[in-house]
Amino acid sequence: MHRMTTPAPQLQRHGSLRTQAQAAYARLRGSALLRPSLFKRLLGVQLLVFAGLLAVLLSLTVMLLLARGNGSLDTDLKLLAQALARTSSLNPTPEIITAAAGHITALHLETADIPISPDELGWQVWNKDGRLLARSPNGDSLPDFPPGSLSTSERSQSPGWIMLAAWDPAHQLYAVFAQSSKVTTRLLDRTLKGMLPPTLVIVATVCAALWLAMRLGLKPLAQLARQLSERAPQEATDLAHAPPHVELAPMVHALNTLLARVRSLRAAEHGFFADAAHELRTPLAAINAQAHALTIASSAAQRSAALQSLHGGVERAANVLDKLLTLARLDHTVTLGNHAPTLHMTDLAALLRDTLARHASRTALSQHELGLDAPTELWAPADAPALAAALDNLVDNALRYTPPGSQVCVRLTAEPQHALVSVEDSGPGIAPQDHARVFQRFERGPHSDGISGCGLGLAIVERVAAAHHGSITLDSSPALGGARFCIRLPLNHGHLAR
Repeated sequence: MHRMTTPAPQLQRHGSLRTQAQAAYARLRGSALLRPSLFKRLLGVQLLVFAGLLAVLLSLTVMLLLARGNGSLDTDLKLLAQALARTSSLNPTPEIITAAAGHITALHLETADIPISPDELGWQVWNKDGRLLARSPNGDSLPDFPPGSLSTSERSQSPGWIMLAAWDPAHQLYAVFAQSSKVTTRLLDRTLKGMLPPTLVIVATVCAALWLAMRLGLKPLAQLARQLSERAPQEATDLAHAPPHVELAPMVHALNTLLARVRSLRAAEHGFFADAAHELRTPLAAINAQAHALTIASSAAQRSAALQSLHGGVERAANVLDKLLTLARLDHTVTLGNHAPTLHMTDLAALLRDTLARHASRTALSQHELGLDAPTELWAPADAPALAAALDNLVDNALRYTPPGSQVCVRLTAEPQHALVSVEDSGPGIAPQDHARVFQRFERGPHSDGISGCGLGLAIVERVAAAHHGSITLDSSPALGGARFCIRLPLNHGHLAR
């Protein structure tokens, strides 16, 4: 038993051909002909519409030619049949009828749009009693159609023939005029062929006009692309000289919105680095001094004191850096707008209970009276970690800037469209002229002397509220007399995760 094998050179040749074919296909796909193009898309749609209109025009032409009753074919046959009936009624003898039919047939052959053979025409003349008076010489190929057998308003068909009948004015003679179906086929073929050259000229003209119109119409888009490509990488200003066309307005608006976000992100980055450099300079200088004191300490007590001071400086620097990073992340979230992270349904009452539990040991030492007035549960869409950080900052501020033994009350209530979280205290409060200032970065209240802090807590709270599409307000507490901070959060939001 012999096994057939393909020679190695032949296998290599097949592999080479396949590789060449794949490379050619890849080049074809990468060519401008097959790449997606707005120009080709618009041009194709317009040509498709034009082709549809052209098809409708051709269909209407054929319908006008072949329409029953009022088409040009029926009209010609009706006129011939009426002429034969009228002339035959003047002297209804076979000889006169035959002579009249000969003249009518000859006139039709001379005036026809296409060559017609006399054998392709036939006629019959009957009296009203159904007696055949005369017929065409080729009468053997045309069946008899006595009075009443054919319509006088539209053509009838018989194998190989189409015909139409007519009565004379006195309704005494009945004439039938017939034409071969071959004539109709040739007439339709000639009509379509006659329309072909002007149709091709129209198609070529319309294609050229559409191509030119599309080139000119898309020129503003090319100008916009060139304006964007000529901009410097660091330039993020709005497009000042964009094309004024209405169709490009949404694109220009979207680009300017994107550029505004880029500017905001750059400003946030610059602000973060500036804030970090500003706020970390003092803690780092203190750490450096304390590290130097530690190296030159001569006793265990001095080393312990220096080490404790160094530890405190590191904690303060870490606290500042943590708040700066939190603020930078919130700036990024708010700037992104619709691309902000999705929110999850969160029990705000449970979140507040957890927040107050974290401060329980601290209130025990400072003898603050920390209370919570909240329902068992209240659900709202929220970023739980960010909102917990904001609430923690509000409670921390209330405990930090009020004297020992003061009252701090946290309330949670439900409004028709919002959840309201308020933190109020019995401390000295904040003057109305300072309400806006305390939300600025690195700004601290008038009663902050001798109290540690970096002035970022309320800025973080404001950013968290903005990221939740909510708001924060500051006023005086009617019940306790100190400051009252109120956060309103929407109960429903489109970015809710499912």
